[in-house]
Formats: sequence, structure tokens, C-alpha cells
Amino acid sequence: MSTRVEGAEPPVILITAKATLAAGTACLMLSVIEESGNLWRYTLSEPKNSRLAYGKIIVPGHMAALRRAAEICADGYLPGSIERGLLDAFARAGVHAKREAE
Repeated sequence: MSTRVEGAEPPVILITAKATLAAGTACLMLSVIEESGNLWRYTLSEPKNSRLAYGKIIVPGHMAALRRAAEICADGYLPGSIERGLLDAFARAGVHAKREAE
């Protein structure tokens, strides 16, 4: 989703991307907001906790930002947990898509 800020000179467009990852009882929401250029602010949340993890990353593009944020956030969960599996699978999906395109 992008939003144009009216009246801003030069024109400003804010980009936000969100992914919802769910399996079994786990439901995670990952969002990235472009702050400038390739700088993205990410937030990981769940229905009862709006800020499980957050930070900033530098990568080109919203999908790359979502996948990198998923990689970082996955480290906060034990291997074998549903949450870790969801985040790892989402992060790896970009790697598989890139390899298939080559």
C-alpha cells in the first residue's frame, strides 16, 4: 500500500507492506514501512501483543524488506516452534523464487 502526502514538496509517497502468517494457534503480523530510500522500519506483532519485535533494516524493495525482517524475527523463537517455522518459511520463500528465476 502506498500513500501520497498531499501538499508536500517534493511529493512524498509512503510505502507500507504487511504479511500475515498463521498456522494452528499462531498468528503473526509482520509490517514494514519505508522511511527513506532503502531504509525500512519493521514491526512483528500478534493479536494480543502489538510489538513483539521491531527495528530498522536497509534493503531494496518491500518484499526484500519483509523477508529480511522475517529472518531477523525468527531468531527470537526456538527452533521447532510454530512461530519460528512460519517466519523461516516466509524468509526462505524469496530465496526459492529468486533461484527459480535464474
